Amino acid sequence: MVEMENPQSTLPASEWESEDWEDVQDEISEWQGKMTELGCVALVMNLVGDSAETPVVMAAIDFGVTLLLGGNADVQDAFAEASSDGSARPFFAKVDALLVQSYDEMKSSAAAEESSAPPEQRRRSVYRDRRC
Repeated sequence: MVEMENPQSTLPASEWESEDWEDVQDEISEWQGKMTELGCVALVMNLVGDSAETPVVMAAIDFGVTLLLGGNADVQDAFAEASSDGSARPFFAKVDALLVQSYDEMKSSAAAEESSAPPEQRRRSVYRDRRC
């Protein structure tokens, strides 16, 4: 719904740059408020935490980013309030798992790029030879 406020952009609101929404900030803030009042913060947290379907989780994360677009303080407060009890644990566990997965994928991708580079272009990691 937020995307309707900016017909010039074909991107999802979660991918907008500041200039994509600044002219319609008031309208977007109004939509964010309505969605927050309807319980969309809890919806996002539940979908992220409880869904086993990756497309659903990613769409819910995009929706959460859209709700927070522009640093909407009311939405931030709603996320903080929703995070204050134990029911938010699955949400944070899933976000943690996604961050670890992304980190591992970036690390693997960097290692693959490094191993395919000619020896003179390979960077030596300062941590490679250290032992903990």
